[in-house]
Amino acid sequence: MIKSRLKSLKFAAFSLLFLLLVLFPASSVFAIGTGHAFYGTVTVGGVIANTGTVSAQVEGGGSASSAISPDGSYALLLQGTIDDGAAINFYVNGQSAGQSAYHDGWTTNLNLSVAATTTTSTTTTTTPTTTTTSATTIEVNGNAFYISSSGEILEEIEATSDNGNFTITIPEGTFALDNDGNPLDYLTIEEDEDPPTPPEDAYIIGLAYKFLPAGATFDPEITFEFSYDDSDIPEGVDEEDMVIAYYDEDTDEWVELDCEVDRVHNTITAHVSHFTTFAIVASATTSSPNFSVSNLNIIPTEVQAGGTVGITVTVSNTGNNAGSYVVVLNVNGVKEAEQSVTLAADASQNVTFYIIRQAAGTYNVNIDGLNGSFTVIALSATETTTIIKTEISTATIENQSTATIISTLTLGETTILTSLVDKGTDGLPDGLIISCIIGGAIIVAGLIVYFAARRRY
Repeated sequence: MIKSRLKSLKFAAFSLLFLLLVLFPASSVFAIGTGHAFYGTVTVGGVIANTGTVSAQVEGGGSASSAISPDGSYALLLQGTIDDGAAINFYVNGQSAGQSAYHDGWTTNLNLSVAATTTTSTTTTTTPTTTTTSATTIEVNGNAFYISSSGEILEEIEATSDNGNFTITIPEGTFALDNDGNPLDYLTIEEDEDPPTPPEDAYIIGLAYKFLPAGATFDPEITFEFSYDDSDIPEGVDEEDMVIAYYDEDTDEWVELDCEVDRVHNTITAHVSHFTTFAIVASATTSSPNFSVSNLNIIPTEVQAGGTVGITVTVSNTGNNAGSYVVVLNVNGVKEAEQSVTLAADASQNVTFYIIRQAAGTYNVNIDGLNGSFTVIALSATETTTIIKTEISTATIENQSTATIISTLTLGETTILTSLVDKGTDGLPDGLIISCIIGGAIIVAGLIVYFAARRRY
């Protein structure tokens, strides 16, 4: 008896399941869409709510609820076997807050408002203001974010390159459109392995990045943040001189952006309004050598003919690279001499020229625009002409049987030696004696002239 009843129940259950499958196919019974998302702010009695609950009831079945955040916002998702266009009743803390309609796949910004609760059972409700738009997603480096049919980003997007050296931030509410004015459906960051050539005397620091789709626009501007390593910075380039630049294909040139450099964290930030190729660019103009000449010094400024004059200048390299420079000395407008000097960055060196002039007068000196002069003084007649005179005379002294030879040596106007030689009874001295006397006098005169000259110079 019991077995017979169990068989009957099993037969009835299978029969019911068969009828359900025939009358209601699985595609309709178990079809669940992506749902309809609602978000917005909640006010109670004209004041932003910071606590409470928002609930939604679908006529015909289905409900969802959300706690009110401290900032007064809520967000909920209705999902299930709900007819398109079905009415949805919203409640704030149990009070009716208006209606909306269900549309699968939509995202709706719906702000809710109710009156403040009182001690009576009478409540006042206001009809909420609704802005309903269809929504889709934008793919950013493999992640999906909501974007409206008008191109408005519905949640903040932050994406970082695979190597971690670049981050893009797109705030909520930004309109992101492609080159044809349609909402973006993807956003990609790629390393540009063959970027356009930077300007002359400029460097690309680190890597260049290509942002796709090319020509995409953003309103308001979005934020780019590049990271860099100190080892990527060329010698002589200051971090403060680095900028983010984009390549303008229409003008075929790099365009620099206003940037903020964080030297502590090695980042550089800029705001951009469109997509193309971007990179950190640094000018190399500050890395060239920069020479200057100063401190012209002439010693002495007055010298006697034949004396030596020293002319010195200081050559400095205030650039950030080593280099060579040729210093040219001009005297009375004519090139006299030149010297080449090689200096490291931020180095200085003195360069000295030595010249001699015989002719008296004033000589004008010029080195790289620095001017000076020195004067040559002629020697006096006594100093320039030394007269050594030797006179030999013979006199006969009366009443003597011998003759006397008088030899006189004169230096200028001064007689420095007179000698008397007695002839004797054997006649005049031979030539050897006379030659010795004259030679000795000349040697003495030469020594006097030599020591006089040493005292003067």
